[in-house]
Amino acid sequence: MTEPNPIDQAFLRKLTDIVLANLQNDKFGVRDLIKKSGYSHYILTRKLHSLTNKTINQFIRETRLQKALELLQEEEMTATEVSFRVGFNNVTYFNTCFHEFFGYPPGKVRKGEAEITEEINTTQITAKKEHKKPEWGTFLFSLGILLFAVLIYLVYNGFVKNSLLDNSDVTANTPKSLAVLPLRNLSEDITDQYIYDGIMEEIFDNLTKIHDLRVISHTSVEQFRNTTKPVSEIGKMLNVNYIVEGSGQKFGGSFRLRVQLIEVSTDKHIWSKSFQHRIKETKKFFRIQSQVAQDIASELKATITKEEMELLSKVPTTNPTAYDLYLKANNYQKDYQKTRNLSSYQTAINLYRAALEIDSAFAKSYTGIAKAYWDRYYYETFFKENFLDSCLVLINIALSLDNRLEEAYYLKGMYYYEKNNFEEAVSNYDKALNLTSGKERAIILRTLGGIYGDRGFVEKAKSMFNEALMLDGDSASHRIRLGYLETALGNLDVPLKFLKKYNEWDSTFTGGLDIYNAVGRKEEAYIYAEKIIKIYKKRGTLPLHDSHRIAFAFWRVGKYKEAKYYLNQQIKYGEESLKLGRDNAYAVKYDLAGAYAFSGDKEKAYKLLEEFSTGEDFTLWWLSMMRFDTLFEGI
Repeated sequence: MTEPNPIDQAFLRKLTDIVLANLQNDKFGVRDLIKKSGYSHYILTRKLHSLTNKTINQFIRETRLQKALELLQEEEMTATEVSFRVGFNNVTYFNTCFHEFFGYPPGKVRKGEAEITEEINTTQITAKKEHKKPEWGTFLFSLGILLFAVLIYLVYNGFVKNSLLDNSDVTANTPKSLAVLPLRNLSEDITDQYIYDGIMEEIFDNLTKIHDLRVISHTSVEQFRNTTKPVSEIGKMLNVNYIVEGSGQKFGGSFRLRVQLIEVSTDKHIWSKSFQHRIKETKKFFRIQSQVAQDIASELKATITKEEMELLSKVPTTNPTAYDLYLKANNYQKDYQKTRNLSSYQTAINLYRAALEIDSAFAKSYTGIAKAYWDRYYYETFFKENFLDSCLVLINIALSLDNRLEEAYYLKGMYYYEKNNFEEAVSNYDKALNLTSGKERAIILRTLGGIYGDRGFVEKAKSMFNEALMLDGDSASHRIRLGYLETALGNLDVPLKFLKKYNEWDSTFTGGLDIYNAVGRKEEAYIYAEKIIKIYKKRGTLPLHDSHRIAFAFWRVGKYKEAKYYLNQQIKYGEESLKLGRDNAYAVKYDLAGAYAFSGDKEKAYKLLEEFSTGEDFTLWWLSMMRFDTLFEGI
C-alpha cells in the first residue's frame, strides 16, 4: 500500500476536527460540514468517497461513534450519557449504530466484555491508484456490480433467505389470539351507530394494550359487520382462537351493553357480561370498556403489566358531551377518508373543535384535528414551505396535555420523517412503540422496520417485521415487504406473485408498477397504471413517485401523448421537491434521474445518479431498485 498523502491526511483531519468541535450538536449534519469545510457538496462528496469509501453522513456518524468508544473506555459514563455527549438524541438509534459499527453493544465496553483488538480509525485513507476519469457507462456498470455484491450478501443472507423461507408461515393463531367484531346496534335509531362503533373501538384499543394478547386488526374484521356467518366460521377465516362480539342499546339517558367471548374451536361462550349505566357517567363509561378488556385477559390467563394497567385506566375526558362530539367527529373523519367528501371533513373539524370548547384539555381531540389536517392538506401543501407545520403545533399541544398519548408520538414521528429528520422520527416512533401493543404496535413496527431496512440494518428490520406479523397476523403486508427485498436478487417472479395477492386483499393498493414494468408484461402494466390513476383521482392525491412509471407503462402500449404528460408531471414534481429540500424522504433524485433517462436527457440523468449514488441517501431500497429499473434501459 502506498503511503498516505500528507495533503489528504490534512483534509481528513480538518473534517474530523470540525465534527468533533460540533459533537454535542445533534442537528449538525451534511449541510453544516459542507458549509464549515468550505468545499462544495460535489467536491466534498467525491473527495471523501475516494479517500475513505464513505458518504458525508457516514463520516460524521462514524466520527461520533469513534469518540463514543473513546469516552466509554476512558470516562465513568453510561451509554445513555455518552450517546447525548456525541450528538445522538435517540439512545435506541445510538445503540443500533454502535452495535452495527463495532460489532458489540456499548454496554459491553463499560462491562469490559468487548474484545477490542484494534482501534478503528474513521479517517483511514484507502490506497489510491492512478486512473483516468471513468466514462458514465463504466461508472454505472461498476456501480451495478457493487450493488449486486452488497445486496447478495446483505439482503439474501441477512433478510430474505431467513424471513421469506423460515417465517412466512407465522400466523396470528397463537393460544391468545382474538378478533373483536363490530358491535351490533339494537336501538331503533341508526344514527347512534357512531356510539357503538366508538365503544367497540375503545374495547379493541384496550385489548391491544395488553401485550400478552394478539388482536386482529379492524381492517380484517370489518368485512363481518353485517354478516350472517357463524362465529366458528369467522374465527377460522381470521385464523384466531377467540371471538369477542357484543350488542348495545340506548334508551333514554341510559345505555346497555352486552359483551361475550366465544371459543372458536367449540363455538362455546366462555365469558359474557352485561353492563348498564347512565350515559352522563363518563368515568363509568370508560371503566366498563377497561373492565371488559381486563375480564377477557383474566379469562384467557393473559398477564397485564403495571404499565398496561395504567394505560387501561386512562380517561381521555370526564365530560360526556365532549366525548360524544369526539366520537361523532371520528365517524365523519372516517367517511372523509373513504369518500373524500369535503362536507364530512369540515363536519369532523367542527365537532373536534366543539369538543375542545367544552373540554380544552381533551388531548385526543387535538390529535384528531391533526390527523384530519394531514389527510386533507398533505398533497395540497406538499410544495409549500409550511408543509404540515400546523399538524406539529397541534401534536405538541396534545402531548403537553398527555405525555403518554401514543397516537401523538406516532404522528410526530411521521412529521419528522416527512421533514427528513431521521433521528427525531425514530425517537418519536420508539416512544409510541413503548406505549402500545397489538395492531397499533404492528403498524409502528412495520414503519420502523422499513426505515431501518432502507438504511441497511437488515437484522433489526427482520425482527420488527416478524414481531408485527405475530401481533396482527397480517401476512399480506409481511409478504409484500419481503417480496420487494427479493427483487435485490433479480428474482421478480416472487414479488410479482405477492403483489397480485396483495392487490386481491387491498384493491386500493398503488405500489408495484415498477415490478410490472420490469417483468415486461406491458398489457398488465398498462391496465394496472390506469387503475392507479383512478385511485389517485378518487383520493384527491398526487402520484408523486409513480408518474414516470405510469408514463413508461403507457409508452409501451403506444399511448405516447399520455406518456409524455405523466413524464413531464414527474419532472415537475421532482424539480419542485429538490427546491424545497425534500429529496431525502422521497428519493427525488433517483425518480428524477429515471424520468430524465426515459426522456432521453442522459446528461441530467447521469448527473443526478452520481449525486444520488455518493450521497447520504444511498440506502438499501434504492440499491435493489437500480438493478431492474426499466427507466434506465436507454442509458
